[in-house]
Amino acid sequence: MRIALLTIFVFLTGCAAVPPQAPWFEGHFTASYADARSTSDFAIACSAVPDCETTIEELTPRKTAPQKIVSKGARRVDLDVLNNTLQAVRAAVVVTPKLYEHTNDGPLLRRLRPLLESSSKFTECLGVAPDGGDSIALCRLGSGAQAAPVLLFSTMKPACADNSAFCAYYLLPLARHQ
Repeated sequence: MRIALLTIFVFLTGCAAVPPQAPWFEGHFTASYADARSTSDFAIACSAVPDCETTIEELTPRKTAPQKIVSKGARRVDLDVLNNTLQAVRAAVVVTPKLYEHTNDGPLLRRLRPLLESSSKFTECLGVAPDGGDSIALCRLGSGAQAAPVLLFSTMKPACADNSAFCAYYLLPLARHQ
């Protein structure tokens, strides 16, 4: 009887020592986006609540100091529009492969190429915009919790008539930092 209880105790102690896996959005992420008009740096820090602090610093040739936007909080957002955006970018580069060489969009599209050539979809997204809307979202691809998420932010374009691959949202791969 003592051996059985000791075995159960050792087994349960060993199980308790396994740390729980952190939520996919927990951590510190950064990214930069630059085109002919401006440079934007993004920093997002999220905890398990989910509570995310998003900082966006934008440098434009006309500004001497960066514009800094900080938001706190996060909420789950609908995946349909964001997955449709991903699908639209995929379709655009299939129809017009020269978009990879586009002056403004090309550098970003080349960084996204592995994602665009895959069949991955967003499985979960958090809205992290300062106004609580869906203009900035942190999205998870597939089920790998250790993979860095993708940031989507609104293009603010009224239409997709400018031969750009990005109509509703830009997609920006993030780097995860420990």
